[in-house]
Amino acid sequence: MTKEKDAAMIIQIALDPRPEEALPSLTWTPMPITEDPALLECMVEDWLKGPPEYRPHGIWATQTQQIYDLILAQGLASIRSSPEVVLRACGIQCLSPLFGVLEEAAKEYQQFTAAEQALVTQFYALAGRDPRKFLFPHQTCLIDIDTNAWRLAALYGQVHGALPLTRIQASPLGAPGYVFFVNNIPYTHDVLDAYMRYATAAPHLDFSACTGLVEIGPGCGIQADVLHQLFPQLSLALFELAPQQYVCTQYLKGRFGAAVLDYRETRRWTTIPPLVPGTIGVFGTWQFPFLAGPPGGRFGWSSATFGEMSRPEVAGYLQRFSAVVDAVYLCQTSRGKMVYCPEDRVTEEVFTGYLGPTFQKVWDGRTQRATRVEHEIGFYRDYVFRRQTA
Repeated sequence: MTKEKDAAMIIQIALDPRPEEALPSLTWTPMPITEDPALLECMVEDWLKGPPEYRPHGIWATQTQQIYDLILAQGLASIRSSPEVVLRACGIQCLSPLFGVLEEAAKEYQQFTAAEQALVTQFYALAGRDPRKFLFPHQTCLIDIDTNAWRLAALYGQVHGALPLTRIQASPLGAPGYVFFVNNIPYTHDVLDAYMRYATAAPHLDFSACTGLVEIGPGCGIQADVLHQLFPQLSLALFELAPQQYVCTQYLKGRFGAAVLDYRETRRWTTIPPLVPGTIGVFGTWQFPFLAGPPGGRFGWSSATFGEMSRPEVAGYLQRFSAVVDAVYLCQTSRGKMVYCPEDRVTEEVFTGYLGPTFQKVWDGRTQRATRVEHEIGFYRDYVFRRQTA
């Protein structure tokens, strides 16, 4: 069963023992994210007045300006289904797993001719129009990708002792461009990826005893969304560049309401202590130096953020982490991506060095995603560091 609503592809999948015909009809209505233009301008103004080391450089400076321009031009109503590539880079975009396949293939296979690229584009457009058509090898279709991705994520969570995947669901806020249902629960592929990052950390970090989590670069807030669903008592302090901070704030406000602190109040804080359990604060990167200790069971978190930064920029974040958290989870490229200054690339040795000798690496493994193995694209790895006790 497929339905088309506001450019979103919605797919229903029934897993045993519940047959598809026994499932109730779908009720999925894409919802706009509430706009607050004055808040956006307030965030940008504060951010530009902040320390230069917490403003973007290189490619992130360009992309941040592009995101700001897109927000002004398109608003937030359907930002999760926007095809603009820059929104994928910062964790806002949510489209079909077929979107961008040709672009990634072209990076790997430079021998594609224009005619071959057109042929591939037409093929994936056909596959996307009817996800139940057997167009892939072994009589498989797009729905098989979704089903297997869900099964892999669910099994990955079980193996790692994580809370079950069935406890979370995707949000219609921002009109995600691709949604599939498993036993009448909505999911998106970025939700599966966020769940698997949590599951990777679960054997090494006791989330039930965690007093708070500090995330650098939350993007739209999908990781925070997943963690708040699983651990509603957990306080979340999120730090982001101003345009993304605005998207994240409005998305999480629409999702969790009064649990999200009002930035118009928190912008006046001169110190950011551990937050009240169950609350979410979305701060500007310029406020990161205000983050205060003691660690007291807090975790640090960052995914795909440091690769475009210089080493001094990363040092500012990790050295602060070392003073205010007891453990750190990182999902980062292990080879560095910073194309504008290759000799300054941020690699695994940089993470270890800036956290300092009080932190011990307890996990280092190739990043797993529900639809692909990350070593094939970007050489991403997961790292978990814990503070050593005497």
